[in-house]
Amino acid sequence: MSLYSDRPSDTMTGLFSDKGKQSYTVIARFSNGTSVSLHDLNPDVKGMAIKIFGVVDQQTGESKTVDFTMTNSPTPFGTDQAKFVEFMKANLWHLKPHPSSPIEYGYKVGSLPWFLITHPKVAKRLIPASVPVASVTTQRYWAGHAYLLHPDQAMKLNMTPVKTAYKNAKLEETIRLAKSEFPLNAPLEDQVRNFAAKDNFNNQHGRLAQLANTLNKDYLANDLADRASTYPIKFMLNAQLEHGGDETPIEDNLVEWTETHSPSFPVANITFDPQDARNPELTAMCERLSFSPGHYVSQHRPLSNMGRGRIFTYLASAMGRQAQQDISEEEVLQIKRKIALERK
Repeated sequence: MSLYSDRPSDTMTGLFSDKGKQSYTVIARFSNGTSVSLHDLNPDVKGMAIKIFGVVDQQTGESKTVDFTMTNSPTPFGTDQAKFVEFMKANLWHLKPHPSSPIEYGYKVGSLPWFLITHPKVAKRLIPASVPVASVTTQRYWAGHAYLLHPDQAMKLNMTPVKTAYKNAKLEETIRLAKSEFPLNAPLEDQVRNFAAKDNFNNQHGRLAQLANTLNKDYLANDLADRASTYPIKFMLNAQLEHGGDETPIEDNLVEWTETHSPSFPVANITFDPQDARNPELTAMCERLSFSPGHYVSQHRPLSNMGRGRIFTYLASAMGRQAQQDISEEEVLQIKRKIALERK
């Protein structure tokens, strides 16, 4: 990651300071939102997490890793941590039997479709973010809450992809057809019912299920590996500034900081050099790592009930899958050097 020399002067603090390092080692992990392994064409949110090494905490002088976790939705799916937990419970509701649940709006109370119909603001965010995509490297990603920029200023971060010459016309056409199965201009309740019918290919004879049969279950991972072996994968890291008022709230995380009220401006470019993303050692490292808002420096601590609550959510998730809490920059560079040697 290299900081832009022409970034706004009021952002030149902490990680983005002009007094310290101007480039950092970064690793990223792309993911689906679901906790179970499903076909990549299944409607689902996409995520990108980055880990930045060697960021100096100005309060303690320690060198730390900093993580930013993002999704392809401009907002998370709840105003605060408690509401987000309600959404997650609805998302996992189908994993247990609920024979005595009453029916409302045509769905069992507590199920995800019922939750979306009764929480329309969440539905308006979730459904567009769950439409199938051709590649995780061509999506825009947003952090789910604000961070401190400096003592008197909050910020939000997002990532925009930089286009490359890579092309997979057949895959792109299949995804174009898959996207047409999600009419986002339909009434919201119709969108929810359509989403429920497509989720986990509930209609096994529907067009989406038929399209899934033409693709590898892990086509997004394969696309990522193919792209990574051919071209550098590049993103711009952008910041938005909080301006107070109702347009850029910190505590109500369902309110999008729009480009009209808080324009994004680039602060750094992130380049992932060509690599063998199918390398078993690299894959194993990715699987065992944990990314968390709890990995921060004091000058950029996570803000809001959501930001603080996610520290505990991500910790519980990492413990549940026995993930490694951190990794050193030298370990990452060793694996990178090994892969580089193997490619020669």
